[in-house]
Amino acid sequence: MKKHINSLYIQIRKVKIIMIFICILFANKTYSQWSSVGGGMDYNVYTLFVDSVNNELYAGGSFTTAGGIPAGHIAKWDGTNWYDLAGGIGDDLSEAITSICFYNGEIYAAGLFDSAGGNPANNIAKWDGISWSNVGNGFNRTIYSIVTHNGDLYALGDFDSSGTNAVSNIAKWDGTNWVDVGGGTDFPVLTGCSFNNELYIGGFFLNAAGVNAPRIAKWDGINWAPVGGGFNNYVRKIYVFNGELYAGGDFTLGSGNISVKYISKLVNNVWQALPYPTGGGIYNTIRDFVNFNGDLYITGRFTSVPYIGKFNGTNYNSLGSGLSYVGESMAVYNNELYVGGYFSSAVGVPLTNCIAKWNPTVGEFENLISHPSVGPNPFINNTVFYLPNSKYSECNLMIYDVVGNLVRSELIAETKEYKFERRNLVVGVYLYSIVNVNKSIISNGKLVIVDQ
Repeated sequence: MKKHINSLYIQIRKVKIIMIFICILFANKTYSQWSSVGGGMDYNVYTLFVDSVNNELYAGGSFTTAGGIPAGHIAKWDGTNWYDLAGGIGDDLSEAITSICFYNGEIYAAGLFDSAGGNPANNIAKWDGISWSNVGNGFNRTIYSIVTHNGDLYALGDFDSSGTNAVSNIAKWDGTNWVDVGGGTDFPVLTGCSFNNELYIGGFFLNAAGVNAPRIAKWDGINWAPVGGGFNNYVRKIYVFNGELYAGGDFTLGSGNISVKYISKLVNNVWQALPYPTGGGIYNTIRDFVNFNGDLYITGRFTSVPYIGKFNGTNYNSLGSGLSYVGESMAVYNNELYVGGYFSSAVGVPLTNCIAKWNPTVGEFENLISHPSVGPNPFINNTVFYLPNSKYSECNLMIYDVVGNLVRSELIAETKEYKFERRNLVVGVYLYSIVNVNKSIISNGKLVIVDQ
């Protein structure tokens, strides 16, 4: 009997060891490629925009802090730190930034708000690097997107006036006022882009200036025209990739009731059925596309690849363990892929609330930044962090479980050897981050706790 119990105990120990090493592999792969963007946001990110002239990334949404600093719905990232923009935009939690673009040497931000930098601004404002100012009379309701086309700035949304000017869901800036664009649309416009010298728009509208154009239309500067017969539901994003126009959204049918689910490509003015990501519910949708290193990436509400994936034309590849919930916007900055949205984390990675970045070139066992040695590791009761230099002084040691829950936070004072006590932590794999006073991660890795 004793021999049988010992044999059973040995088998259990073997299973534990195998499971620990599986967790180690999983934790390293996920953690090394996804990483925090300065500590993340306190609430949703709806739009990301790269100012390529000044090499800066802008984020907009409903958040009020970025990396722990106050940031009223908009913030700037320089690759290391987040910065507030003169108090940001709006002063109410119900307000938000939905789109950002660069036009005539200034940053424009639009959404739902009534002030910018403390000055009145109706749903659109511009930033000159020092202060905010309004853009004409703005609009009476929400702007969902602002885009440039042939040197002009267009606003797209759910509005019908700018001051005394009647404008139906789309308007063009003439330098002084927002003016009508061919009569506009009957219902809201959500997205737009420039393609083949024409302005394409998508949304929930059924016609543009009386022309039947369900959910997608194009403007040649004089007239509106339909595009490929349109769709049966929202078009949330239109995007040009490798010289071809893609549409993403909530739609499931194209012209002639052909099954065209969530993603489609325009070929010879016909929307093509493409493989699509699926989910567990009825609310699958694609929210954004981006070209990253020559590949098409998508994000949205789907779970076959968790809320973000790479599309090779046939299949979707997951990015590590993906996101915990819906992605809304993506951008490529300093050769890394940034995503913002409604998620609480990139799965298993700490401090990635509502924004995270992906670096596919980071190796499975590589770390994002050179980190201290830790030993013993695995350990039973305690281990020691051997800190190579003074940059680790006055930092916080953050310990997370493998699904990203914070389980311990400790201050590292002036020392080259910091002893970490297990205390009430159970056996398993943990992830650690050493975070400086600006809440930027300066080192990360794994810890493994075993029993006797």
